[in-house]
Amino acid sequence: MLLTAGTLAGCDSSSEAPSSDSADLPSHAFQGVYRMKADGSKLTDLGQPSPSEDWERTYASVTDCDGDVCVAKGVRVDDSDPSKVFVDEDGEKAVASTMDYVDGAWQLVEQAEWTCSDGSIGTQTVEWRLDSTDDGQLMNGTRTDVRVASPDCIVVMEQPFTMERIGDVDPALEVDEPAEEPPFERTGPAGLTGAYMRTATVADGKDGEADRSEVNFRSFCVRNTDKCIALKTFQVDGKTWTIPLSFSKGRWSVVYGVPQMNCPGSDMTAEQFVHEQYSLPDDAGNPIKSLSGSEVATLSGACAGTSRDFQLTLERTEGSDR
Repeated sequence: MLLTAGTLAGCDSSSEAPSSDSADLPSHAFQGVYRMKADGSKLTDLGQPSPSEDWERTYASVTDCDGDVCVAKGVRVDDSDPSKVFVDEDGEKAVASTMDYVDGAWQLVEQAEWTCSDGSIGTQTVEWRLDSTDDGQLMNGTRTDVRVASPDCIVVMEQPFTMERIGDVDPALEVDEPAEEPPFERTGPAGLTGAYMRTATVADGKDGEADRSEVNFRSFCVRNTDKCIALKTFQVDGKTWTIPLSFSKGRWSVVYGVPQMNCPGSDMTAEQFVHEQYSLPDDAGNPIKSLSGSEVATLSGACAGTSRDFQLTLERTEGSDR
């Protein structure tokens, strides 16, 4: 299946590994055979610790650069024989993916349909991000796996990993030619990134400002598309939480459930659902400086109704000179 742990998915392999000398490439080139090691002890879900087992994979990657613009093709290879493309237990060969060197890091984003254990259907979006180094021998990265199918079925797993270069790509290995890829283009939704002051006011305007807090956003998009995810990170009672907002039809949105709560003045309980959304400004830049949205929280159960209805604004608090 696409996007599973350790899978780089994309276009079918079709040509031999390029023979260009690695010495002609910049130090940040993603060129060679690499051993990936994922640290299970630092896995988080929705921003909270969720430790798991470590895992390892082997990848081969080739890079093409035109000045400062670099693109790479990576494919999983056999752990014991990196001259061969990896084949899974069903006999399916791994296929190559496209990575771009953007803002000092290598980035790959893929998206596919996903079915939750409760039967609800949504999307799974996986981002791989690798920070470059001076010699390209050992790179640190983060794999982010976002799955959204229903308010009760949301996953945001973030896991650090390393990529250690262990050799050159075998000339006989079939890898797509990265130079054949269309140029990378940053799309508008990717600009929702950085620290923002989030101000909430009561929708009817009678009670004025209800809340003001700092939140952080990090966005990533499938290459050259507006299939984007914005991760919102915030603090609640000293704990750090991360929720995903999916971009579609000009806006980011998420609906998520929170644990059962007591009804006001009663021992009876209710479940709360929060619907948060923001609209992409017509003059969106990179980064996006300000935007507006809304948040509506509803209760179901013993005290069904609307618990809050806010109008929201986001004002970027860092990098205002960019």
